[in-house]
Amino acid sequence: MNRYERLSVVVSLTLLGLAIATIYEAPGWVIAATILGSPVEILISANLMVGAVVALLVAAGTDYALREHPLYRRAPRSSAALFWILPMIVTLVSSGLLVRVRDETLLWLGVLLGTGLVLALVIYAELRTIDLDDPEGVRARLFLNVFTYFLAFTYFAQIYGLRVRTALAAPLVMIAAMIFSLTLLRIGTARDARVWLYSALIAFVMGELVWPMTYWRVSALVGGGVLTIGFYLLTGISQQYFLQRLSRQTLIEYATVVFISLVALSVRLFT
Repeated sequence: MNRYERLSVVVSLTLLGLAIATIYEAPGWVIAATILGSPVEILISANLMVGAVVALLVAAGTDYALREHPLYRRAPRSSAALFWILPMIVTLVSSGLLVRVRDETLLWLGVLLGTGLVLALVIYAELRTIDLDDPEGVRARLFLNVFTYFLAFTYFAQIYGLRVRTALAAPLVMIAAMIFSLTLLRIGTARDARVWLYSALIAFVMGELVWPMTYWRVSALVGGGVLTIGFYLLTGISQQYFLQRLSRQTLIEYATVVFISLVALSVRLFT
């Protein structure tokens, strides 16, 4: 099968799995605990567990779809695994959304079809970034970057909005920053230990950034925006360094974007 047939098979099976995972209501278990002084409740439902299984199957499906590319087939598994992250995140987020809207048939169907579209775009864009000489690679990378930053902002805003203790919020932000950084710093299929090292360093810095921000009483939108700006600056400069495009002009461009973003958040804060 060609790349489009492989992609259609993966997306179709994923949507079928998500439909099965979310269409029926199943009992769950609530785990309640107090972690570092903050009460935490975690709902583990059968729907969530099946959704996690579907996400693992999506990783295998993504690997199957991308194996059509010869460079991917020759890539080390540690590098190939980085391509699975975004499709798995899309599947997990979609699984949660579908459970919430399963009583609204039209909305549920819209979310399911939207998931198929987004998943197909993500996997196809990843396919075009395997070969650094691919003429469509730049636009594909731009799409993946924007999508990843959107996911990061959504996650950071939710964590900041929970108002939990820093000792709990920091690890949650660090884990997400590590995962998102791995997808952003991946360069083709090259095995580069620096990707893991820089992702870990970015995660550490993001964890440190959370500490003072927990004392800053602003909305989840502003707090998540500030965290995303810091994450964008760290990952953006690192990505340009890996691509050997880091220059004074590039630093000025990133500084300008960060400045404009901070001004926009300030306007939001004081209005």
